[in-house]
Amino acid sequence: MNEPETTVLPLPREADATARAWLEAGSPQGAPPRQAASVCLLRDGDGGPQVLWITRGHRLAVAPGLLAFPGGAVDDVDRLRRHDDPGYPDRFTVLARAAVRELAEETGHRVPDRSLRPLVRWVTPEHEPRRYDSTFLVGRLPDGAVGPAPATMPADHEVHEHGWARPAQLLAEVASGARSALPPTRAVLARLRDATAGVDAATAVDTLAAAALLVPVVPRATWRDPGPAGGPPGVDLLLPRHAGEVP
Repeated sequence: MNEPETTVLPLPREADATARAWLEAGSPQGAPPRQAASVCLLRDGDGGPQVLWITRGHRLAVAPGLLAFPGGAVDDVDRLRRHDDPGYPDRFTVLARAAVRELAEETGHRVPDRSLRPLVRWVTPEHEPRRYDSTFLVGRLPDGAVGPAPATMPADHEVHEHGWARPAQLLAEVASGARSALPPTRAVLARLRDATAGVDAATAVDTLAAAALLVPVVPRATWRDPGPAGGPPGVDLLLPRHAGEVP
């Protein structure tokens, strides 16, 4: 990387098998990441702005049961030229379309794709067999919008449950062990927590969009010094400076 890596996240021993195998194989080039988008949808609520969260289905191959935001991979339909388009959609338009499509499919909430704004961009580490170049977008639930109530889905659904909560509350639940979340979700929640403190949802969206940084965050696995106690080396995940806080 061109930038110093300043954040070190130790991978738990029960979760580092894929990274360990990749390092033992000589750190080969990873699979090309697939374009994806997630949306951080805010609304005004008791105690401050709330964000729409999901828990991923427990039968999914990637991150089952983890706290996340609505989203998914870009599909061919997101790239199509529409009758009111002056030309074929640009990259951000494609991502916004994917985000609102997944939002509706996973939670039933609908927002205009043109209302979303970019926030941050994370890329799955090279050691993972399924890789995504994921852009997180931010927007506000339109005034008067009435979406589905928080719900728990059938066991085979891609989303186990969804609901609304303040970002600080979700981070506290992750810290306590009540929920689990990947580093990108935790980092985005930290941004949302800071931007929503003492303001309404519209102001928070403006603040987040103004500070958007779309230089990709690409975590990298590396061996950890086993230390004086000896034993097999552990695995760390190194993040660049611009990843921000990862609680």
